[in-house]
Amino acid sequence: LYGSEPPAIDAVWEKIRQKGWKVDKKKKSHKGKEKMVDGQLVADITEKACRTPEEKRTTIILITGDADAIPAINKVLDNRGWKIEVYMWEHSMSSELKKLSKESNAKISYLDDVLSQVTFTNMKFNSEDKHLLRQVKAYGVVITLEQHAFPHHVPTEAWCDELESIAQWPFQYYWIEDILESDTE
Repeated sequence: LYGSEPPAIDAVWEKIRQKGWKVDKKKKSHKGKEKMVDGQLVADITEKACRTPEEKRTTIILITGDADAIPAINKVLDNRGWKIEVYMWEHSMSSELKKLSKESNAKISYLDDVLSQVTFTNMKFNSEDKHLLRQVKAYGVVITLEQHAFPHHVPTEAWCDELESIAQWPFQYYWIEDILESDTE
């Protein structure tokens, strides 16, 4: 995973590290801009494409919409045995990458098509806000414990770990008491 240095308290990156992913983060410039992230990504993919023995080559998956990745994609496609898939939000995919998919064997897919499978929200909110609760129920994972069935249940860290193991994905947890059972508006 490549990116700019996250905020000092960033549970998402930490969860990703805990799941065994290598995280390569670069410091932002003094103006807060990303520096060297794309270059490192291109260098690492190019090295992998060129140095991996042909019998061990499979598929490289990129999540980027940036045309700066095109040299690495071309290097992968120039080396036998490799396939490459590129994913990004449709509105963020550069026109150059869209064009590349028509001119090569690069598979381009949009994250928009799998939104519910690849996103979660990392935020706290007021359980009094009915509009926000409707959004969370529509786009988030909401687990409701029936008070009468589980009057004293407080999910433990082990319970959360088991849920993540089953889902094979890290989550953020924010416990809300007295969530409205249905929205009448």
